[in-house]
Amino acid sequence: MAQSKEPKKIYDIAKLTTKLKHWKIRVKFKLSLTPTEKKKEFKNLNKSGRHCAYILEDESGQIRLFAFDDIATRLESYDIQMDDGQEYFIWGAEIKVADKGFYSYGHKYQLKFLKSAGIRPVEGELSMKENGATSSATASTSHIAKTTGAEDTKKIKLAFDPVPLEEVENYKSEPHFDVLGIIKECSVPEHKQQETSQFFVKNMRLIDTTGEVNISVSAKKKIELKKLTELKDKVIGLVGCEWKEYGKDVICAKLKNLIEEKELPQSSLAKARKLKEFDEQRPKPSRRKETGKKNLDQLQCADIKAEPSESGTQIKKETSAPEKSPKGATGATGPAKPVTTRLACTHPFSKGTHKQKDVMSSEVKTNVSRSVGLIHIDGDPEGTGFRVGEKYIVTCVHVIKSVINVFPNFIDCERITIEFERKKYNKKEDPLQIFNFVPTIAYLDIAVDFAVLELVCHHAGVPFPPALTFFGDVCDMEIHFVGHPGCRQMKEDSDVIPRWSPNHDNEIIPYIKELAEWSKSYFPKVNGEVVDYYSILLEPPRKILFHTSFDLGSSGSPGVIIRDDMPCVVVMLSGGTPSCYYQGLFPDHPVEDCKKVEYGYAMSNIYERMRDSGNRDILNLAEKIFEKWIC
Repeated sequence: MAQSKEPKKIYDIAKLTTKLKHWKIRVKFKLSLTPTEKKKEFKNLNKSGRHCAYILEDESGQIRLFAFDDIATRLESYDIQMDDGQEYFIWGAEIKVADKGFYSYGHKYQLKFLKSAGIRPVEGELSMKENGATSSATASTSHIAKTTGAEDTKKIKLAFDPVPLEEVENYKSEPHFDVLGIIKECSVPEHKQQETSQFFVKNMRLIDTTGEVNISVSAKKKIELKKLTELKDKVIGLVGCEWKEYGKDVICAKLKNLIEEKELPQSSLAKARKLKEFDEQRPKPSRRKETGKKNLDQLQCADIKAEPSESGTQIKKETSAPEKSPKGATGATGPAKPVTTRLACTHPFSKGTHKQKDVMSSEVKTNVSRSVGLIHIDGDPEGTGFRVGEKYIVTCVHVIKSVINVFPNFIDCERITIEFERKKYNKKEDPLQIFNFVPTIAYLDIAVDFAVLELVCHHAGVPFPPALTFFGDVCDMEIHFVGHPGCRQMKEDSDVIPRWSPNHDNEIIPYIKELAEWSKSYFPKVNGEVVDYYSILLEPPRKILFHTSFDLGSSGSPGVIIRDDMPCVVVMLSGGTPSCYYQGLFPDHPVEDCKKVEYGYAMSNIYERMRDSGNRDILNLAEKIFEKWIC
């Protein structure tokens, strides 16, 4: 492959993103590498070889440059001057997302040097080392041709990057994909024979938080497959899975590509931890015979009934069998039965069964989904926003914080976009669904984590997605969140039960104080100080508390109630506690489901703050955003 043409425009290292196609950087070479990077040889599940790595630096920051095999030999053959002020132009390298678990040089991306990449000094010419490195490059190239050759067409990913199990159907056209899950069932090994080889396969059922799949795992020896049985109910990763057609579509993988939990890369440890917590909370199958089928709610949480008391409504577990109605009696004529609900009695914010699922096709929720978008910054998904008013988007301040240029009035509008209708994980971006913003921030309120941005008219004349126009107060109705948890495709989480002050103070305050004391003794100190991660929930301004299966990436999601067959926005999702858990600060300190509390801000409180600001422009904006109120 010929070297690519040198671009004219020079970018700072800090500005490099995967969206850039033609770029060039002006840098100095450094050699501040980790012990792993200093090793010239590498070996993993898929191949072995050699590599080299450097740290590039300019005034804006640092970034890692690396190369493999013959490309590494070529790069090392250049007489590159280190730490002496010599600057180089580099272009044509592949911009890849950095593995934060292994390489952290202050940049979210890294550069892979390719055959087509270019390098030259800013002044003078690039020379070769005088130690025979050129001839060694030729020898290395010959070796690679012999050892890899035809394997290149079926090479699988070197970096472990698992996809949600509910999305594997979308990878039938892909050569390979990785998965992460818990083994729940294994079949008896079967002997298979082809024209030139024979092997054994074992079918297993793998689950994660999104679904389950059956995978056919193969090995050369039957006894090797015993490992799958030993790993039952354990977290494992599989690299290089692929779809094959054996009368029907089957997911196939090789046992040698299995990664046990202790061998997972650091970037996957948080996912593994959440997966184990999910599995612990799943209902265990009953061993006693059942006379009939139970619905999901009966399996997931005990029947509970609400009884009035002096201190408020008390939740009691229903342990006795329900009373039978007199023979022939129906409906209200029989004795009253306990009121059952999905609210589990474990803690105030529990919603019993967690059901995170794709946006449902019901008319009301589909209407909401059309108004919700995925916000991208520097080409990467960062959070959620939704349409309001004639031309506006609302989201959380912390989602757009990195692009605020002049606080609190301007953003770097070239770095931020919003994408609508993202309902599939591996869906190709549709330019007609991506909108830009004007540089001026229409409104920003840090106290309630609320920001309003104005959209730019689409260059192709595409109209703005429809706005959400109905708003209301939080009430004792279930909330439906629609957003982009994990910064992936759009999801819906329903049946969320809100709690707020002052209505639920008798329930909230003791529970939060108890969690605060627990967090101070459970989590490690930060900078030598004990941290209370929960008391912030009781501090003003008022927060609406609940528990949702939504996580990072869902900040800015609208929470709606359905009233008169209309979606009514009552809250916007902002964050969760303990914050150290969601930030992955202490991966060795798991958090039980009953100790997680998410929160948002009531739309009624946000409107009141805008209305009482005393600023006529802000008041006018509030009237445009909050068009209709449903009491």
